[in-house]
Amino acid sequence: MTLKRIWPFLVLLALGMAQLTVYYPQLPETMSIHFNKDGLANGWSSREVYFSIQIGLLVTLTLFAAFAPLWGRRPGMKFRLPNSDYWLARERKEQTMAWIENSYRKLFLLSMILMLLVSEQVLRANLSQPVRLDSTLFVVGLGLYFLVIAIWLLRLFRRFRRP
Repeated sequence: MTLKRIWPFLVLLALGMAQLTVYYPQLPETMSIHFNKDGLANGWSSREVYFSIQIGLLVTLTLFAAFAPLWGRRPGMKFRLPNSDYWLARERKEQTMAWIENSYRKLFLLSMILMLLVSEQVLRANLSQPVRLDSTLFVVGLGLYFLVIAIWLLRLFRRFRRP
């Protein structure tokens, strides 16, 4: 684990903490945290619980991003990878593992960015009267997230197809 690999996650962690610090004093004690398809609140929580969950998610994603690549390097670790006998052969294993680690880091990074954007929408919605989430922006963000994951899966299967 090097700082070079995890610095983007540390930056997002710091941004997330700054986001929460700025919004915390402005928000009501009871926050809307779940919204229907029209952006209207239909689930609530205390401000402390919401912020605790957000901090926990940010820290957890940062730790996963930092340590997940190390789990794949454990001796005897098996991967379910298309054509794994070929791609995990001694002469290709290092390059294969580097590609997988880099890909997972990008997915974790994308997940953290999505989480921060959703959190921003929820926080802003709680400052508006009436409380309303801009569901259009949420759906677009989520759609882009799933599009990137679909592209990643296609790249994974193309990258590790039979030679």
